[in-house]
Amino acid sequence: MPYRDLQVELDGGVCWLTLDRPEQMNALTPEMGDGLVAALDQAARDDEVRAVVITGAGRAFCAGGDLKTMNVRAERERTAGGRLEALNAAGRRIPVLLRQVQKPVIAAVNGAAMGWGCDLAVACDIRVAAEGARFGELFVKRGLIPDGGATYNLPRLIGMDRAAELIFTGRIVDAAEALRIGLVTRVVPAAELQAETRRLAAEIAANAPLAVQTAKRLLYAQQQLTIEQAMEQVTFFLSTLRQSEDHHEGVAAFLEKREAVFRGV
Repeated sequence: MPYRDLQVELDGGVCWLTLDRPEQMNALTPEMGDGLVAALDQAARDDEVRAVVITGAGRAFCAGGDLKTMNVRAERERTAGGRLEALNAAGRRIPVLLRQVQKPVIAAVNGAAMGWGCDLAVACDIRVAAEGARFGELFVKRGLIPDGGATYNLPRLIGMDRAAELIFTGRIVDAAEALRIGLVTRVVPAAELQAETRRLAAEIAANAPLAVQTAKRLLYAQQQLTIEQAMEQVTFFLSTLRQSEDHHEGVAAFLEKREAVFRGV
């Protein structure tokens, strides 16, 4: 089936999902989110798929949510008295799906992975990054909290203190630092990213599917809080934060290319 802003390719048992808004640095739209949900669901049910790769077209992996699109929709919902927590439901469903899909998922991070894009990379099982890749949990600079599972996934990946630093500061880290702190599995020259990811995915796909799928299930099942419970908490707090003046100021500052002035309201 055709997907909007998303390329889907099955190659040798590996399903490649390429975010395809290169001129907008693959910023997430509701349509792209819906496409990712549908494609991941299809990959989960397709016995030919042994592994999944998520990457971005052009120079970015994913620059986060498309604030212009999301801000317009938010204004419409506010005018209509709608519930803002429904604004980006697909974006918050994807980290749950990435756990539920019993196929290994590799993020081939070809460039900037910011905000929700960083969350997406972190939610994958393995991350291979190009040397020019950068990662940033920028939500606090928009008056929000990570909405793609980072508060759940990041501490489990790099430890609570490092996760707290990245989330509290919104600081951007380069590929070398990401490798040092365990945020990514390996870093390769940009020209070798696709080939290296293909080799890794093919190595996984060559193994016994049931064994690999069971191993993934067990790796994540033996943790205390479920991703579903974590995302319910995120949804609750986002419903409040999206109505705050700080959030509106953070978005306005981004769109107007200026520093935000937050007042804590």
